[in-house]
Amino acid sequence: MIDKSKNDPTVDVASANAIHNDFNRTVIISPADVPSSAGGESAPSKKAATSSRKKKREIEDIIGGLNITPYTSHDLDTSADLESPLNVLDTKYSILEEFAKGGTSTVSIAKDRNLRRIVAIKSLKKEAESNPELLNSFVAEAKVTAQLDHPGIIPIYGLSSDDENGIHLAMKLVNGKTLRDYLRNIILNYRIRGIDSFDEDLMLRKRLEIFLHVCDAIAYAHHRNVMHRDLKPENIMIGKYMEVFVMDWGLAKIIPKGGEPETTPNRLAGTPRYFSPEALRQERCDARSDIFTLGLILQEVVTLQFAIQGNAEKEQMEHIINGDIEPIVHLFHHKIDKSLQAIIKKATAYWPQERYQTVDDLADDLRRYMAGHAVSACPDTYFSKLARYVVRYRMEFLSGFIGLLLLLSAITAYAIRRQLVTTRNLSQQRIAINYSYNRVASVARHLDITALNIQDQLVSLARLVGTLLAYHNYDPVKDAEYVFLPPMDKIKKTDGGMGMEMEKEMNLQYSLFYKRWVNFDCGVITYAPDSKMEACEQFFHKAAPSLVKMKEIVLGSNFDTNLSKDDLDAQKNAYLSKGFPVRSVFIGSPDGVKMLYPWRGNYSRKIDPRKRAWYQNALNQPKPVWGKPYMDLDSVAGLSIPCSVQILDLHGNFCGVASLDLSLNHLTHNFLERGNVGEYVLEKALINTEGHIIVSSKSEYFNKMFDPEKYHQEVPFETPLFHTPEIREKILDRGRDYNTFIIEENGKRTLYSFAYLEVFQMYYVVVADYDMLIKHTADLQKSN
Repeated sequence: MIDKSKNDPTVDVASANAIHNDFNRTVIISPADVPSSAGGESAPSKKAATSSRKKKREIEDIIGGLNITPYTSHDLDTSADLESPLNVLDTKYSILEEFAKGGTSTVSIAKDRNLRRIVAIKSLKKEAESNPELLNSFVAEAKVTAQLDHPGIIPIYGLSSDDENGIHLAMKLVNGKTLRDYLRNIILNYRIRGIDSFDEDLMLRKRLEIFLHVCDAIAYAHHRNVMHRDLKPENIMIGKYMEVFVMDWGLAKIIPKGGEPETTPNRLAGTPRYFSPEALRQERCDARSDIFTLGLILQEVVTLQFAIQGNAEKEQMEHIINGDIEPIVHLFHHKIDKSLQAIIKKATAYWPQERYQTVDDLADDLRRYMAGHAVSACPDTYFSKLARYVVRYRMEFLSGFIGLLLLLSAITAYAIRRQLVTTRNLSQQRIAINYSYNRVASVARHLDITALNIQDQLVSLARLVGTLLAYHNYDPVKDAEYVFLPPMDKIKKTDGGMGMEMEKEMNLQYSLFYKRWVNFDCGVITYAPDSKMEACEQFFHKAAPSLVKMKEIVLGSNFDTNLSKDDLDAQKNAYLSKGFPVRSVFIGSPDGVKMLYPWRGNYSRKIDPRKRAWYQNALNQPKPVWGKPYMDLDSVAGLSIPCSVQILDLHGNFCGVASLDLSLNHLTHNFLERGNVGEYVLEKALINTEGHIIVSSKSEYFNKMFDPEKYHQEVPFETPLFHTPEIREKILDRGRDYNTFIIEENGKRTLYSFAYLEVFQMYYVVVADYDMLIKHTADLQKSN
């Protein structure tokens, strides 16, 4: 056998292996180097290859006129004998350029002196000519290739000698690249630009057509009773115009006839990655060995990755002899058709009798797959056969399907029309319900954010007071700016009211909204009748700097304004004329002292903070708690909702309560101006988790101011239950949720939309006339 790597001038095997781990070289291997099955196990078990499907026969088209078969189908001469002397190279060709050099030969570009065509001249090197084995292999390759006259095999123009008895082979010059380079170029583009940038189905079809050209060439060689034995992508050349040539027939040999024993060779020759299992087992090899190699090449063409993995040649041979062929998976995860996978598996079957028996069978199956027909490697099931039948007669099926659709359309036209009307009504209802629901949710989120912001401010005040109680030491000079004055009844007044001098001295401003005197620079301090003055004074002096935070909470509580030094005066004027959401902030201690901001002219000194609801609410609550609405001396501004939180020292001990009053009228402004607004709205309400109405747009207290002479803090505030038990159950049983429901009331459909307010722990409910809401949303759609 011949070392083919030394006879190929286009490849420098040593350097190529150093650069590319996946380069496949032709080698000579002695039987001792051939690996046996791993772990002593036997090769894959033999499978029975039976098929019950009958294949329809096709008419063979006989091509040819003259009976020249005896001259074109004779047995090939694979010897190295030459019957006549060689012509001198220079008499026929002129060398233009040497463009490739291998271990044993070189390839040059030359011109035919007479025919003027450009050819390739492959020349055996001088040092190789002295080796009879290499010389014989060179001549045998030339003779075999020349006798295989096929478009897929490189044409040989002749053998020549020179003045120094060198030997040269003239052949067709192919301007192209190998199949290996072609596949590498595809892989490189897919990796750089992504496979989605290309039509891989079209590219695969093009690669399969190239492979079919290879099959045609090998089928012809097998017809001439010659097997290639060194098929690999590196030995397949693709021309500039997609001509396909199978090259390097140096290892070709006559196919042994059936029953004829084959002499076991002393050495294997070929490329380890593309050996057949029977070759590695030193068994008889025939055309089916080439078919196995074609199957490996087909898997590479389809998947763009090796069918036999491994960098070392011994590792590759171990995979083959153990039947370890890689799964048929595309390198870039493109889907591979089941039929195409079956063709590859059959071509690469471990046992020769389970493979395609001829290359024509392989090519025919592949062509049937490309034409959309069933393949022998994967017989059709009933459903796949039906699918192919539908595809084949798609025009007839399409016509019948369209006719059926027209018939069904005619039969169901009336039903569809009614369904459209019903659907339109349902759509209008869904739009109306979503319209109300979304606006309820929007207002609920706004209320929660508003309350959470106010609650966070109060928590900050409580923490500040707790820190002051632990660290602040009273300094009469430094703490002089933190002023808390006693109530009005402790300040001297004239009979006609407050004197002008007192007004100027205290920097008082009269609020037309609250109908009282207000001082924004200081707060009010009161003591319970039974308080311990020494303890109260100590608490007050330590907590006095919290006045700054109390100012920030009150004057910065306007929902649409951020408090800053530049607009401080504007905020004070707004408070006097319109009132603010947070009316006042106060602190109560366990000893009975109360600190309140801002200072108000009608505030009573006879107040025990420990007995007030806002104080009691926070005693057993570690988190901020919102109380029930109530009326006090400030009832001229309407109802208030208190929010309270415990004051704890650094050790977590209870030190008092911080609280504030939130104006319900400012809060309910969101009810009127936001969310659902229109004639369809019947009622808006806040109810607690027990179903009691906290505030309702139908309540006498809703958005209302009261005469302080008639209403005061001792008047009880009534909270009736919301609507009927059935309605309350539908709302409260949902838990902390958002929802809607429709109920029949007084002969009309009423829509209830509600949302749970996490901070207030109440439900925001909107009651709407359902039919009017439908009309309202329909009008909005028309206007848009």
